[in-house]
Amino acid sequence: MKKAVTLMLALAMMFITAGPAMAMYGPVEKLTSGVVKIVKSPLIIFSHTKSEMDDHLSTPVGFTKGLVESPFYMLKDIGGGLVDILTFPLD
Repeated sequence: MKKAVTLMLALAMMFITAGPAMAMYGPVEKLTSGVVKIVKSPLIIFSHTKSEMDDHLSTPVGFTKGLVESPFYMLKDIGGGLVDILTFPLD
């Protein structure tokens, strides 16, 4: 009987403390999205250059415009990712 009561108390404590741990889903999601933004940011150079080439009639002009603009978009994503990482506990 004593073991059963001890087991019930242990299970009750586990369920009481599991609630706050599950509440941290929002900040963890924000942290991972910030890391993903930073890791995927170099891919913008290729995708933005390709979209600029498709939008312009002259392929060399679109290529040049894409190469000039894409680092700024990459820095924007890196900055957004850093903000997400630094402020993830502040949901």
